Amino acid sequence: MALELEVRNDGDDGVVYWTGGQQYELWVSGPNGTLWVWSEQEADKGRFFELALSERRLAPGDRRRVVDTWRQRTCSGSDPLRPGRYVARAAWLALDDPDETGTRAWFSNPVTIRIGSRRP
Repeated sequence: MALELEVRNDGDDGVVYWTGGQQYELWVSGPNGTLWVWSEQEADKGRFFELALSERRLAPGDRRRVVDTWRQRTCSGSDPLRPGRYVARAAWLALDDPDETGTRAWFSNPVTIRIGSRRP
């Protein structure tokens, strides 16, 4: 299942922000809490994110878009998910100032996903 996150500047002024190697996060929750986190999946593949910050700009009308795949499994990748209701969320990770402590994020609205059972 493709999960897409788009950040766009609908304002009249440009936006300047700082970001590190991990620019976004995606996660899916189920009845028992969070069951899949994109960055954990990437770490399991041996991917590590650069810690250095770089300045980015988003001019009026500009957008940034990422698409990644959730294979409808937990982070451990064990069993397929049971039929039911799941919620996908995303965050664009950014800092307004590189000297700030902590991370600020622009969060998406939740998206409900229903997984049905297979019929013979």
